[in-house]
Amino acid sequence: MGHDWTKLSFRYKRMIELDYFVPTFIHAKNCFNTLALFKGIEFVQQKLFDRFRACILENADWEVVLRPSDEIPYNIFSWLMSNTHGHEHAVVIYACDDKMRALSVLYGNSVGLFELGVGYRGDQFSCAVICDLKTQMVNIYDKTNRIVITIKNNNGDIIITDIKGNDIEN
Repeated sequence: MGHDWTKLSFRYKRMIELDYFVPTFIHAKNCFNTLALFKGIEFVQQKLFDRFRACILENADWEVVLRPSDEIPYNIFSWLMSNTHGHEHAVVIYACDDKMRALSVLYGNSVGLFELGVGYRGDQFSCAVICDLKTQMVNIYDKTNRIVITIKNNNGDIIITDIKGNDIEN
């Protein structure tokens, strides 16, 4: 389950036409793709996510899944602020109680908080991807497995560390 970090792949099975540009669509698509990256395709195909998936496919009814930014948990907000510098793209996904939520930040200032699904009965988890546009590095945080993966775009190096920054053998 989840993504094989040693292989880069891009697959799209359906072209989505945007009659009008909605920044919410970009945030939502980033969130759903990130969830699929961490949890796998079968996971995101669950009925739990039907409502969110429909919003993306129809590019409509965003008021059903959008949450106000004051509902961002303090620990998620403070962690994000301590790991970003204001110019990154970031997606943080977390499960709390029976809700699955995702926070998307574009260029450090456009924010979208979504309820991906209600009725989640699995393990509590949190994960994040931060793309630093200035350093051209991607940091992938998997708090469940307590690892951080850094991909340096300029030379393709992949560095895997534990949450505390200690190297882990690849």
